[in-house]
Amino acid sequence: MDERWERDRFEWIARALTDAIWDLDVETGAIEWSFGVGTQFGYSRERAGGFDWWTDNVHPEDRPRVVDSIGSAILDDEFWSDEYRFRHADGTWRTVHDRGVVIRNEHRRAIRMVGAMTDISEKKLIEARLKLADRMATIGMLAAGVGHEINNPLAFVLGNIDIAVEALESTGLPEDRLEPVRAALTRASEGASRIVEISRDLRSFARPDDARIGPVDVRQVLQSSLSMAQNEIRHRARVVKNLLVVPPVRGNESRLGQVFLNLLINASQAIDEGRANENEIRVSVSVTDGRVLVEVSDTGVGIEPAALGEVFTPFFSTKQGVGLGLSICRDIVAAHGGDIEVASTLGVGTTFRVFLPIAQATEPTVSVDASAARLSARLRVLVIDDEPAILELLQQILGVEHEVRVTTRARDALEWLSRSPSYDVILCDLMMPEMTGMEFHAKVSERWPDLVPRLLFVTGGAFTTAARQFLATTTNRCLEKPFRNAVLRDVIREVGARSLADAQSLKLVK
Repeated sequence: MDERWERDRFEWIARALTDAIWDLDVETGAIEWSFGVGTQFGYSRERAGGFDWWTDNVHPEDRPRVVDSIGSAILDDEFWSDEYRFRHADGTWRTVHDRGVVIRNEHRRAIRMVGAMTDISEKKLIEARLKLADRMATIGMLAAGVGHEINNPLAFVLGNIDIAVEALESTGLPEDRLEPVRAALTRASEGASRIVEISRDLRSFARPDDARIGPVDVRQVLQSSLSMAQNEIRHRARVVKNLLVVPPVRGNESRLGQVFLNLLINASQAIDEGRANENEIRVSVSVTDGRVLVEVSDTGVGIEPAALGEVFTPFFSTKQGVGLGLSICRDIVAAHGGDIEVASTLGVGTTFRVFLPIAQATEPTVSVDASAARLSARLRVLVIDDEPAILELLQQILGVEHEVRVTTRARDALEWLSRSPSYDVILCDLMMPEMTGMEFHAKVSERWPDLVPRLLFVTGGAFTTAARQFLATTTNRCLEKPFRNAVLRDVIREVGARSLADAQSLKLVK
């Protein structure tokens, strides 16, 4: 074999690899490094030193474990492998996978170790993000399911409170007897309404697979984020809000909610518990330079100047956790065409600024036609919902003004329509076990297309992808449970007015 190859083969093999190849003399501690120590970690071969230099650049929290594992390998093992944080020449910490083989003499005494150190920071980042995304998706599915299950009983709780209030006002009881009952019902209604808000906030963060972009009201998203973070904030600081009226931004509601929630939790964790009256978390919304500006400020401990430039770096964290929160926030804001900045003073506090582009056009809001609200005609209403208590409630709410027929099975409704398709309004739950509202809509579209505009959907939470896609494309109205009785009556009148107008037009044509 070529004599030069024999002499320099370690050098040639090391040049062919990007890893930092190392050859450790166990007795002297000297290490010979390949060029990979420069390409991977920024050190020249001359600057890279021996065993002490290497261990000095292992993260202090990992160093005892790594040194112990190397020592154990030299004493007893043939192979060694570990993952730890190693300092790059630029001062940042990189996650590395290091492995080596122990070379022993004829007396089984370790004389050398030869190995390779690889920067796996990017791989770990991807793995952590995948785990986080999977965890968020699971939490989102659970939150959406819980929201749906809460909204059904909430619908008949609030509906029956409204019925009780209406009945109470017509009893003719003296005011001194009427007022305590009215006050109790009002408090019950307020409590149920708070649960409604919590459920709605949960649903806004429970759409991991929803990537739809559209006009978003950042004030509403911030309010939801504040509600979600309230338990974390209340023992640490007062919340001061300055939410000016601003144009909608172009974005995704759940993604922006994730950003704001993360900033609010970070702000709260920068403040010690127990002095809520002495500390503030300020949240503001304004327009500056043609963009919407969202600011989250705290009066917490602040960030070290040396660390300020690293807060958006993956895995950087001043507290427990994987350190991905602010990195992901930056990525989400950038994906929206926006920017995020941070300013901080030690002992004074920190401010995050999120700049977002204004939406070019807003979606029209749907309002109830005033003429429909004055409609006095008695309508034929068909109601389909798999929750018997909801059906009983709807029968009570609508039965005073209209002829109402109810069923828990969409197939029964199809059978009734085949005999007499003359209903003015068809009120249908979107999510049902036997036949969904979407499937019912398809059947009606196929057999009685003229009835499709008379369909009105209700839902406790359209938490499936198919349901959200259906609602995004259908022209039919959809009411979210729980709804107030007066709102339901007005919407029924609106849909009924259109049905009667269409029927009148057909008569004139004939």
